[in-house]
Amino acid sequence: MSSYRTVYWGVLYLLALAFCGCESATESADEEARIIDEEARIIFGQSIDGVELGDSFAVVIEKLGEPSSIVLGACAWDIFEYGENDSLYMELVVMDDPQLGVCAFSVAYLYDGKSADNIGIGSSRDDALDYLGQPDSSASAATGIADYYMFTSNQFIIHYAGDSTITTIVMAGDDCAAILAEDPESRPVQYCVKTVDGETIEEYAEARADNPTSVWPQIIELDSTSTDSVFSGRVKLANQDWLEIESSNFRGEYFFFVMTIGVEPTEHVTFSSVVYDETSMTGDLCIGGRTLDCGGFPFTAQVE
Repeated sequence: MSSYRTVYWGVLYLLALAFCGCESATESADEEARIIDEEARIIFGQSIDGVELGDSFAVVIEKLGEPSSIVLGACAWDIFEYGENDSLYMELVVMDDPQLGVCAFSVAYLYDGKSADNIGIGSSRDDALDYLGQPDSSASAATGIADYYMFTSNQFIIHYAGDSTITTIVMAGDDCAAILAEDPESRPVQYCVKTVDGETIEEYAEARADNPTSVWPQIIELDSTSTDSVFSGRVKLANQDWLEIESSNFRGEYFFFVMTIGVEPTEHVTFSSVVYDETSMTGDLCIGGRTLDCGGFPFTAQVE
């Protein structure tokens, strides 16, 4: 799961430049030069390969197919990778919250999609400027130049190598860097699952990667109505959207709560012997059928 570093950290680097105040302002780009052609794979200001910001992970898979791998991010987001190792050409930062969906989309290296005027990876900066006009801002670094084009619903960041050819194109929301950098105080408390049955969550996930029906908890979220005796919230399971906690009981020293998936053979996911404080959570996990009669696997989770 290390293949994402080159492209993904490039995404964060480009986003960081946009927020650090180190870009040099230029004249606003000519909006008329930002051509939209529905047949193009890259539509500046709109989408890449039909994927738009805010699309859920299910929509991403429908449009792009199953990713080569999914790298678990810092609890609230995952990285969808297409291509492997030296062939990695596309990455998406997908927020686990379905209301946020795709937060950033990066293409590089072997990606062969083009815009309406044949702008893509390997194109020259001169050709890109002729097509898009002057960027809203630019930033220079040892690795090259980044041009920022601001649109109504997103921004496109084009990175050029030292020879002024395009190496990376990023589509990102204006608040993407802020979302990735910190969890706003207004959000519910999220416990990131770290271990299940003695395995790290990465080991647990890898062992089940070939089974698309496998489920395991990734995030346990408490909402503002939770108290010392009431557990209320939802859980993000792998291969499932968020599920609301249906019922919860406080049993003197710990909580018991359950969610219904309703897809055989896994009907329910149950958490028992749950104890938590402001920073961590422990308990037993049961993934089973209708009777809820299954052995418990210990799990641990932490707030990040």
